Amino acid sequence: MQRLRDAKFFSGWVVKASSDLLEIQVANSSVLSAGDRFSVEVNGKVKAMAFECELKSQKDTLITLIVCSGPRPIPSSEPPRIKKSGVSARVSHGQKVHETSVLDVSESGVGFSSLEEIPKGTEVSMLVVSGNLQLLIAGVTTYDRADTSQPGRHRIGVQIKGLDRQTENQWFDFVNEYMLGK
Repeated sequence: MQRLRDAKFFSGWVVKASSDLLEIQVANSSVLSAGDRFSVEVNGKVKAMAFECELKSQKDTLITLIVCSGPRPIPSSEPPRIKKSGVSARVSHGQKVHETSVLDVSESGVGFSSLEEIPKGTEVSMLVVSGNLQLLIAGVTTYDRADTSQPGRHRIGVQIKGLDRQTENQWFDFVNEYMLGK
């Protein structure tokens, strides 16, 4: 989402949505002003929707927006990411191994939190563990940003590459389980 008065970008997760209100958990707390207007895009599996909204209230990182116009369909620019907690992973690159916490998943990637930096473009392998499921995936980091909500930690994204057919099917099942809320 983008604040219209200064073009500042914010990212977050839709918590609740209705025809007239959106609740969004933003990635970090920022001071917002009553009446701030935003252009909001929500990515779905096939389509994305765009809204123009006005800030109704803010409580730390949870903001409530009044839908002023929209939704209008727009081309989806990225696959939907599903916020997920309680999933751990072990990330390896070179001779380094990091224990991490998964933040979000999509059909093409995974976001996680780490104490260590892993520069963009680094090839990694990840062992993702959720309950009885253990998936070994490989990919390339797409970003590494300081996590402003957790000082000393980094938010890192990995684009998954080269899965064999069986692992690819297991990954899609894993992601779709969260998309369907199971």
